[in-house]
Amino acid sequence: AVAAALACVALGAGVARAQGGGRLAAVVLALPASARAAALGEAVGALAGDDAALFYAPAQLATVGAGASASLERYLATSTLAAASLAYRARVGTLAVGVQSLAYDGASETIDDAPTGRTLSGGEVVLSGGWAAAVPRGRGVRVGLVAKLARQRVAEVAGSAGAVDVGVAWSGRPAGPTLAAAVQNVGGSLALLGRAAPLPRRV
Repeated sequence: AVAAALACVALGAGVARAQGGGRLAAVVLALPASARAAALGEAVGALAGDDAALFYAPAQLATVGAGASASLERYLATSTLAAASLAYRARVGTLAVGVQSLAYDGASETIDDAPTGRTLSGGEVVLSGGWAAAVPRGRGVRVGLVAKLARQRVAEVAGSAGAVDVGVAWSGRPAGPTLAAAVQNVGGSLALLGRAAPLPRRV
């Protein structure tokens, strides 16, 4: 059936990321958003000076003077993963924008087990905007906030959902250790074909 074919295309790239066997929307949010993060196994929460902190640790954007990065790779055998980010330090703190994309390869449509000759395609796009700054007299404390809009499309079916990330970081001294924490993708569910699924919550 068409609905089954659509579900296969939409969820095929993200089934391995479902938590506890559940279904998640916009799985691009759970995938590596930079080559550096992929190389480090996404253990990048406390890294400084990286504009891609927009995707992992909002508070660490405060350590960026200016920067830009982009990545593009095949994900599994059925999709293409891409991301780009740009950060700049202004008077109010560090401002950043970014985009993440997961494009599904096309799949043949079938109706009642009969191919129609039509190819179904789709993908996910997330647009993000972030801010971070050091807390005045905070003794090394930084805070950050990211707002994002996730959109998922399969053939002519599409859905969107908004979410926010909140982060905090602390550095005791310039050459000392850094502690950072963030709660990501806090927001509503994304609905496709009448079925709603949550965004992948990350802590």
